[in-house]
Amino acid sequence: PHRDGSVVCACLSAELNPDAPDVILAGTGPDIVRWGKTFAGQKDFVPTFMKRATNAWQYVGRYRVAQVTAEPDEISRWESVSGRKGGIAMVLYLEGNNDGRT
Repeated sequence: PHRDGSVVCACLSAELNPDAPDVILAGTGPDIVRWGKTFAGQKDFVPTFMKRATNAWQYVGRYRVAQVTAEPDEISRWESVSGRKGGIAMVLYLEGNNDGRT
């Protein structure tokens, strides 16, 4: 989700991101890539939620992007881990700040 050009929270599924919330495997769609890059450029921590079931989201803390890569070797490694072949544009490594401050 985003507002006024910024990512305002992260809503992740373990099915697509097996190491979430620590690692996000951003897909290849143009909007996904755009917002992945936007999130990577932000300094603020955002509320982060994990999907636990249909319409069931669990708050897991506040996170921001610490590092991002689109290196083919790194993407290939995460494709192997996740089972997602050819569907990852970038890997975002997150850091948490669960004390509630930005």
